Amino acid sequence: MSAEVETMVYAGETPWHGLGAQIEPWLPVEDAIRAAGVDWTVELLPVYGCNPVDPASGDPLQHVTYDQIDGYQRTVRSSDNHTLGIVKSRYTPIQNAQGFLWFNDLIEARLAYIESMGSLKGGRIVWGLARVNMDAVSPISGDELRPYLLVSNSHDGTKAGRLGFTEVRVICWNTLSAAHDSDTSDLIRVLHNGKAEEKIDLFREAVLGLYSGLEDRATVYAKLATMPVTFGNLERYTCAVLNIKPKDERKRTPKAIELVRDHFITEVDRVGMNWWAAFNAITAYLSHDSGRSADGRYAELWFGVGAKKLTAALTIAVAMSGV
Repeated sequence: MSAEVETMVYAGETPWHGLGAQIEPWLPVEDAIRAAGVDWTVELLPVYGCNPVDPASGDPLQHVTYDQIDGYQRTVRSSDNHTLGIVKSRYTPIQNAQGFLWFNDLIEARLAYIESMGSLKGGRIVWGLARVNMDAVSPISGDELRPYLLVSNSHDGTKAGRLGFTEVRVICWNTLSAAHDSDTSDLIRVLHNGKAEEKIDLFREAVLGLYSGLEDRATVYAKLATMPVTFGNLERYTCAVLNIKPKDERKRTPKAIELVRDHFITEVDRVGMNWWAAFNAITAYLSHDSGRSADGRYAELWFGVGAKKLTAALTIAVAMSGV
């Protein structure tokens, strides 16, 4: 099949490539997994190397020997014994059901439904995409936000699992790549080290907590977009959120203030000079500039100090703007 799709299902609008089978929204995840053809598990089997044969020994096929290669194993699809990849011995598979079944919590609460799910590149990559059950948020005209929840995983050792929010509707390899690389996504890496279930549980709790105030925050966002802001207020806001000393108590301008200001200027061009732009600038800084690495940054945004700063960013913006 084209677009690197092996099997897939979709709800709603037919994908541009016309592939896959259509399913009804709100289908239980177990049914979606079966319909998408990803109701298989990944097994780990030894890897063997073929020893060289002396041509003078006669028929080579009668003298071939194999030795197990230490430190490596192969991932094999249970449904057809298809080898997916060669991985190191410490690799622990993240099974498809393990990655996708937590969506049922959202489906049962009518918070999101499976919009697409499937297998790419011969089973080496799988994904599940849930559409958030809410109208698109438009804090300001032309600035429409419609989040999806994405889980993707590789079974060949080439990529970590990913989970988080994205604004890209994943329906093929190209759109999955776009979702992974999008500046607007907050995808967290989940390593194949046997601790995936712990991180997925933390993520589920974070997502369910997020939904509780999602629509209320949309109203607040719209109000912030009506409140003007100055560059002076922006700097005081940045200092308050990031715990930076005020201007009259420091010798030079910290890099963080410069980066937030750059993000703000970009946002002003898009949505105007208001507190919605200021909040977006702080969010952009926390998402793309703070911390030592992107993976650690996103984990912090969901589960650590970054999450507290993101919450503070909205609370302080509301207080300073007078919303």
